[in-house]
Amino acid sequence: MKRKSKSRYAILGMISLKPMSGYEIKQSIESSIGYFWQESYGQIYPILKELHTEKLVTSKTRKVGKANEKIVYRITEKGEKELTTWLEEQYEEESYRNELLLKLFFGKKVSLEKNLSQLAKRKKSIEQNIEHFESLYQKTKETLAKNKNLNYWLSTLEYGIEIKKAELRWLSNTQKKFLEEN
Repeated sequence: MKRKSKSRYAILGMISLKPMSGYEIKQSIESSIGYFWQESYGQIYPILKELHTEKLVTSKTRKVGKANEKIVYRITEKGEKELTTWLEEQYEEESYRNELLLKLFFGKKVSLEKNLSQLAKRKKSIEQNIEHFESLYQKTKETLAKNKNLNYWLSTLEYGIEIKKAELRWLSNTQKKFLEEN
């Protein structure tokens, strides 16, 4: 049996929140789950076509302005069932790739300054991520206080915040070790 792409479930999930066009799905992914899951237009549109063929979504063309149209997709009962079935399944562990760790593994081949520069760059990025996630957490908590999905959405932001804080601690400890070594 052919393994189904997880992307189809990300797209079904987005449409389950409200009917959307392909463009709106992309925007919604970027502003919500984009911190841990990405989809390109090149993935979204073929999957929408597949979901439509399988009768997991319906589509309706809506006029936008005088000359433009957009296709809005709505999840069907069959689509809701497939999404729920997938949500109830155990998740699959995914492989992990990290270029910074790869470079550090072989880091003795370059200068200490180069390694420290890599760590400093990542540290600055992580600090910005934490600031952004914490701000987004507060904004989400305030603006979506009555949304039934709030605790689920906040839990993904909490995960991001905690992972980034742990990475920040690791970066600081690693910088310290490298400096003590030399």
